[in-house]
Amino acid sequence: MSKPDTQALEAAYRQMKTIREFEERLHLEIQQGQIAGFTHLYSGQEAVAVGVCDHLSDDDLIASTHRGHGHCIAKGCDIVGMMKEIYGRADGLCKGKGGSMHIADFDKGMLGANAIVGGGPPLATGAAIATRNAGKGHVTVSFGGDGSCNQGTVFEAMNLAVVLKLPTIFVFEDNGYSEHTGTDYAVGSKDIAGRCRGFGMPAAKVNGDDYFEVYEGMREAVERARSGEGPSALECTTTRFFRSLRRRSAALPRQGRSRTAPRRARLPENLRGARAQGRLAGRCEPAPDRRPGHAADRTRRARSTGRRAAVTRRTDHRRVRELLMTETTFRQALNDALFEEMRRDERVIILGEDVSGGAGGSSGERDASGGIFGVSKGLIFEFGENRVIDTPISESAIIGAGAGAALAGLRPISEIMFADFVGVCLDQIYNQAAKFRYMFGGKANCPLVIRTAMGAGMNMGAQHSQTIYPILTGVPGLKIAVPSNAADAKGLLKTAIRDDDPVVFFEHKALYNRKGEVPEGEHLVPFGEAAMPREGDDCTVVAMGRMVVFAEKAIDGLKDSGISCDLIDPRTLSPLDTETIFESLEHTGRLVVVDESPPRCSVASDIAGIVASEAFGALRAPIKLVTAPHAPVPFARELERAYMPGPGDIALAIQEVVRG
Repeated sequence: MSKPDTQALEAAYRQMKTIREFEERLHLEIQQGQIAGFTHLYSGQEAVAVGVCDHLSDDDLIASTHRGHGHCIAKGCDIVGMMKEIYGRADGLCKGKGGSMHIADFDKGMLGANAIVGGGPPLATGAAIATRNAGKGHVTVSFGGDGSCNQGTVFEAMNLAVVLKLPTIFVFEDNGYSEHTGTDYAVGSKDIAGRCRGFGMPAAKVNGDDYFEVYEGMREAVERARSGEGPSALECTTTRFFRSLRRRSAALPRQGRSRTAPRRARLPENLRGARAQGRLAGRCEPAPDRRPGHAADRTRRARSTGRRAAVTRRTDHRRVRELLMTETTFRQALNDALFEEMRRDERVIILGEDVSGGAGGSSGERDASGGIFGVSKGLIFEFGENRVIDTPISESAIIGAGAGAALAGLRPISEIMFADFVGVCLDQIYNQAAKFRYMFGGKANCPLVIRTAMGAGMNMGAQHSQTIYPILTGVPGLKIAVPSNAADAKGLLKTAIRDDDPVVFFEHKALYNRKGEVPEGEHLVPFGEAAMPREGDDCTVVAMGRMVVFAEKAIDGLKDSGISCDLIDPRTLSPLDTETIFESLEHTGRLVVVDESPPRCSVASDIAGIVASEAFGALRAPIKLVTAPHAPVPFARELERAYMPGPGDIALAIQEVVRG
């Protein structure tokens, strides 16, 4: 990769000047009270953004930070659209849904700025899986501040990138502050590049105020990534002129770094001096549509984002059709779905711990068992290690990389071995994957499936037995699937893989060996349509997951006493088929909701609340909940049995509701 010629250097200067003018204009607008919300200015760090992005094309991808305006401009994003987005306008780059901290432009390879410190590296790592699999030599870059080097998810991402030898580059802008706290205090090891080298990748430390040093450091990293040699890191010490700004009251004077005086970005030799500056005034001015003042003026004239009336899509309940059936286990049904979808669409990949049956170790062999639950058994031999990806035990990296791969065009399935571990990577689910489509103004799909095993009944104790879907059901942007039988396990998983939004797919451990009939051939189960495995007149019972099996036993046991029930299996908790519940209640007038999770803030409580507010007139008796107690899952077999709702508990609740 050759050094930039005079024309390229003039373009670099023009980009740095545009970034500075854009931020100066924003600062003025903030001081005048024209802009609401947090705005993090990039002034002082222009040489980093331009020195890095001068090596990248639109096909190379970057993941930015909350201080990302400079990265966006250097990557070629429309600054009028950027300014409108910062103003919250409907015609902003993200339709006013994201604002300053969430600007994205996928046509320019800008995967989005990110308000979560350290949010970019996992996404860039996942996007690098997509670029590697495409085989076209494209690279991904993540930007992060010095403060991001205190985030565990960043370390997980770097380790994963090294393990998988991905074409990605981690750029750290050390501007002297983590928010308002000096780096000298907040960062234990002052050598960020040294930390990166500890993961087994090359890492250089350069003067981030010097365009040439940044450009040269980035040149080596990009050449390494494009040639398939793996990731690199670049630490850029630079200057930050402004703190976080919000309206006039919070606007603060310029500030340099605590350990050095503010420095100007070093310009090329042939562009320095008064005479050269005079020549540049004409030929290095940004084009009219790239001038920040022009962008701000156009933005003020734009309309604000308007509200649209909410539209509720209603679906009809479909009865099960007569189909040719084959008996198989819940586990095998899931495995069949994975094979079928990976054969159908080469964009489908799976990543997680031991998904291939183990990799590395003394022999380096895989047994193809598909992990401890065997759901991905045999996939590695048909689809290879680029599509069946074993990862370290790094839940944040597994989900973050899955989200990044989804943004970059793949359809990843990220496996978290136990649902209890979702707490380790919750940010990647509810702050990243769940919000991309909305905060990027509908530009981004995130077709990510997160598979995980849940539930008690196997004596695994409090940290391996939880039913945690209530935590995620309330997150806008996520879809939640909870199959109760083999047929739905296959049909829902196939639907989830084809869905353009993130789906969390909960598999109850105690159901893996349970057999059931599965339709032969192409079998899809639509989201938001409940099943009704039992029909009756006296009570509506809503149950989910393994509790459907227990509810069936309870209802069948009550036949001799003359009580019959509608049993509704929602199958998906988000979207939730409330219409089928309401229709059943119009007939029965009584409701029992069965949920393995504790009662407070549970799905059972949510369904009861919805019925009480929207179908209260149909009720002829108080709603009854059958749930686990508000306590952790115990280990001892006897205590665990007492903890879990069983068929007897459900039958008793039905009798109390029906007979009063």
